[in-house]
Amino acid sequence: MYSSSIFNPAAIINSLGYAISLFPLPILASSDGYCRNNQQKPTVSVKNGTYEGIFSPGYHQDFFLGIPYAKKPQRFSPPQPLDEGWDTIRPATSYPPHCFGYGSFNIGYNMSEDCLYLNIIRPHGLAQDAKLPVAFYIHGGGLVGRLLSHFLPLAKRLSEQRTNSTQYQGGSADKRFNLSFIVEQSVQMKKPIIGVSLNYRLGAWGFLGSKEALDAGATNIGFRDQRMALHWVNENIHAFGGSPDKVTIWGGSSGAESVTAQVLAHNGAYPPIYFGV
Repeated sequence: MYSSSIFNPAAIINSLGYAISLFPLPILASSDGYCRNNQQKPTVSVKNGTYEGIFSPGYHQDFFLGIPYAKKPQRFSPPQPLDEGWDTIRPATSYPPHCFGYGSFNIGYNMSEDCLYLNIIRPHGLAQDAKLPVAFYIHGGGLVGRLLSHFLPLAKRLSEQRTNSTQYQGGSADKRFNLSFIVEQSVQMKKPIIGVSLNYRLGAWGFLGSKEALDAGATNIGFRDQRMALHWVNENIHAFGGSPDKVTIWGGSSGAESVTAQVLAHNGAYPPIYFGV
C-alpha cells in the first residue's frame, strides 16, 4: 500500500534516499557550464559522441531525450552494449518510442521493438564537475505496460499550468511520469538532483518464460535492459554533471519490484553500479 506522502513532491525527494540530502550543494549556473544563455542548446559529450538537448524555460532545465543505452535489440535476446562512435552532434530532442506492452494504458503512444532509450533531466546551467546525485527511475505497469497511477494527479495539475508537453514533462512522453517537477522541487529545496528515466522491454518481449529461453540464457530480458541502462549511466552520467557514485534507483509498483531484482541480481557478486535504493 502506498503512503499518502508519495503524492507530495518534497516527500518523494526526501524518500529518494536520505543519503541524497547528505551531499553538499554544488555551484549551479557557472560561467563554465554547458549553457551560457537560454537560446543556446545544451550539448554533452559522452563516450560514444556528442548529443544536443533541449532547454526548457518552463522549468529552467535541460532535457536530453531518446538517448540509446544499448544497440538496437534483437527479439528475445539480451541487450548488447552500444559500441559505435560518431564525430557529429546527434540530436537528443524528442521522446523515444515506448516498448511494446499490453493494456489500454498503452493506447495512443508510439511503440516499437527499437525502444532501448533513456531520458536525462538536469537543472539548467549545470557545470560538468557538479557531481549531483542521480535519481534513476524505473516505471511500473506490472512488467507488461507503463502504469503509475499515483503520479497522475501531479501530471493533471501541471497540464493545466503548462501546455507545452516538452516544457513540463521531461521524464517521459507518458505524462504520468513526471521527473521535471521532481527535479524542479529538488532545486527549490536546495538539494538538486538529476533525473533519469528509461524504457525496458515488457511482456513477452521482456519476460518470456520457457525452457528454450532458459537454455538460451535469455530470461528476464527486461531486467537485463534495466541493468544495461544502469551501466550506461555509471559510465556517462558525469558528462551531464552527475556523480556515478551517487545513483539512487527507485520506482513504483513493478518498478519497485525491478529495484528489488537489481539489488538481488547475481547475488550481489558484482561491483555496485548504484549508490542507494
